[in-house]
Amino acid sequence: MPEQFRTSVYTIYVKLPETSEFLTVHGYTGAIDLVQPNVVEFLRSFGKPHQKATVTESTRELLQQRGYLTDKTPEEEHARVRELAETFHKHQLKAGKGFLFVPAYDCNFNCPYCYEAAVSRNGTGWTKEVMTKEMVDAAYVAIRQLEPDVNRCKKITLYGAEPLLARNYEIVKYILEQGYERGHTFAAITNGYELEAYRDFVNKGKIESLQITLDGPPEIHDRTRKLHDGSGTFNRIAANITHALQAGIRVTVRVNTDQRSVGSLPELVDIVKAYEWLDGKEFTIYAAPTHSGGRLAGHDPRRPLPHQCSDVNPTFRRSQFVKTVLQQKEQFEQLRVMGDDDYGIKKMIKAVLSKGSLFPFKSVFCGSNTGMFIFDPRGEVYTCWEFVGQEHGRVGRFWPTLDIDDALLAQWRGRSVTTIPQCRACKYALFCGGGCEAFAYEKYGCFSSSYCDDYPAMFSKFAATAYQEFIQEQSAWNSAVVPDQTNNQSTPINL
Repeated sequence: MPEQFRTSVYTIYVKLPETSEFLTVHGYTGAIDLVQPNVVEFLRSFGKPHQKATVTESTRELLQQRGYLTDKTPEEEHARVRELAETFHKHQLKAGKGFLFVPAYDCNFNCPYCYEAAVSRNGTGWTKEVMTKEMVDAAYVAIRQLEPDVNRCKKITLYGAEPLLARNYEIVKYILEQGYERGHTFAAITNGYELEAYRDFVNKGKIESLQITLDGPPEIHDRTRKLHDGSGTFNRIAANITHALQAGIRVTVRVNTDQRSVGSLPELVDIVKAYEWLDGKEFTIYAAPTHSGGRLAGHDPRRPLPHQCSDVNPTFRRSQFVKTVLQQKEQFEQLRVMGDDDYGIKKMIKAVLSKGSLFPFKSVFCGSNTGMFIFDPRGEVYTCWEFVGQEHGRVGRFWPTLDIDDALLAQWRGRSVTTIPQCRACKYALFCGGGCEAFAYEKYGCFSSSYCDDYPAMFSKFAATAYQEFIQEQSAWNSAVVPDQTNNQSTPINL
């Protein structure tokens, strides 16, 4: 091989546990391969003085074809990733829009980690404001202006504070009925406590899916997900989840987890099984680490944190959280029904392995960077639900008429891995999309910073887990993988 070839700076090595083998993954060709240790040693030492590791000529050719060995300079590789990211971003910006309604900023809960703490600092008037019918009409006019094709934004999400408060029934009913007339269906992110007030709307073709939070079994949940008078909420929420599932709609339960509550996850799963929620296909449950961002939203990250925030809600680094939960899964069989909050890494890797398709590369992290719009009860428009109600998240107004500030919108829509200095040379850039913009701002005071959130460690852990699960599901793996018969860049080869 000509001397100008070198190991690509976008080569990722994933050590497989309980074996000497590795997965190699390429950050922009989309190759993923099972390799022996000598191949990894060869790639890591290639071109360096005193290189000792060798591979066969056929293996060298495959390493070149799949991008691990390249004749591009690092600068040329960075340029290639930038070119790909810009192309992906253009396509993502042209995709359909996503719309959310915040009927009111009020909530019946008093959760310690909620972003509402920042909204409350705007004054009590904010939490008491509720959308009017005129605002709802203006919002639907704005939706058609922003996205004329209803099929490209069919589902609208109800968000809060708490969007399904019983006392706001009339305006929520109006939002829903006006949406149905225009061809929309709905989802809701709700605490689920007063869901019975909306039972007529919780069915297919109306509110088709719900995300509801349980912070653990009752004794844990009722310490954090409590009413303003301190009353617990678990039992009533559980009853409403049962009714929603009986109506045939999708329910996703999110379990906000910190270092004090993570040990209660097996007990919560036992409770879920006792309620028979898992008997159907419409129920999913996953644990996610709490973070201080919601409680401290609006805080200037360049100033010291208030003393009272130092131990309000202990949080995990994401990789620490994942390690803890996975260790429990090894110990408690019932925890295997709980999904992983892994940025979709495992699902992505398994899909690539099983289907031989290309990686779903992306240049941005979420809808705030592409097509999400959020309408609040003050007639204002936001693009990120972490920053709803906060001045630095606002991009315009929809009432009385639509008025978007192009410069403010560009602050969100223009962010991608090509505009984030830390991402431009990162081998994981096209997988993670630069991380959450809101968390980056909260941590660094800058929208153009990355928010890695332990992504490299997460990628290695869940890529390995995905491969192990794939092997278990594919008994014919060894006979199905033939190195000299594969041309798809995402089909694994065994080197």
